[in-house]
Amino acid sequence: LADEVVGLADQALRLEGGRVLATGPAHSVLRAGETHVDNHLEAECSGPEQVTVDGVALRLSLPEGMAGRVRLAIYAHDILLARELPHALSARNVLSTQVVELTPAGGFVLVSLALAGLVATLTPEAVAELALAPGVEVLALLKATSIDCLGPA
Repeated sequence: LADEVVGLADQALRLEGGRVLATGPAHSVLRAGETHVDNHLEAECSGPEQVTVDGVALRLSLPEGMAGRVRLAIYAHDILLARELPHALSARNVLSTQVVELTPAGGFVLVSLALAGLVATLTPEAVAELALAPGVEVLALLKATSIDCLGPA
């Protein structure tokens, strides 16, 4: 239900026990308290099943007839990072970018990326194994089915 509201509304109000808990951008307010980290961005439809973000083409499933600017959502836990190009992979999107910042957040690490301001969540072990640090070049891997179109921008 929250995904539907985010697709329809820019602002939201969160109530609990008759009290206002939060108000602001729908995607932030409706996801408050969840462990998921959302990436919300705008893109331009550039072909069937394709959009362009920061000059980079992304493959995804678009609603029939969708055109122009669209809003997209990608969970941070759906973004995989690699230091070298994997082979025989089902992910339709393999994007070169750089690590901007690493932020410990409980039992995981938020990895901020240069491309479109994306944030990925990784375990501390994965961060250490990949030797991630600001400035390190990585590949962000996204399945086309992990990118949700929320409607026109």
